[in-house]
Amino acid sequence: MRMTRESLLIATLVELADNLVDEFDVIEVLTMLCNRCVETIDIDAAGSCWHHRRRAAVRGSSSETMRELELYQIQTDEGPCIDCFNSGESIIDRTLNDAVEQWPRFSVRAVELGFNSVYCLPCGFAGASSAHSTSFG
Repeated sequence: MRMTRESLLIATLVELADNLVDEFDVIEVLTMLCNRCVETIDIDAAGSCWHHRRRAAVRGSSSETMRELELYQIQTDEGPCIDCFNSGESIIDRTLNDAVEQWPRFSVRAVELGFNSVYCLPCGFAGASSAHSTSFG
């Protein structure tokens, strides 16, 4: 039986509360949140990158394909996560076929993997860290 959005939100908050103890696994929690985003919002995949001291790392993803695409951005220094980090601005419903000039390698790779559009949102944290949540449709 499929859960309603409200039930899924409540279950997610309970699971977050259970996981946010002194020594919780950040990757596990962020992966759970990425999976819940896919389940509740009309998107195909979600991922989370963290930037700390100018170094990026994938910290959560809803699928292996998404994790590989987030890593591809880091390796090529190109894509919505990189731009979002550098500008601090959201990328909202960017069509990947129209972004080939902006992200020539990334756009082609993302479309090859079956994605059509991207959303990328900056999320601030204490200290010098920042995170970006990326969703693909």
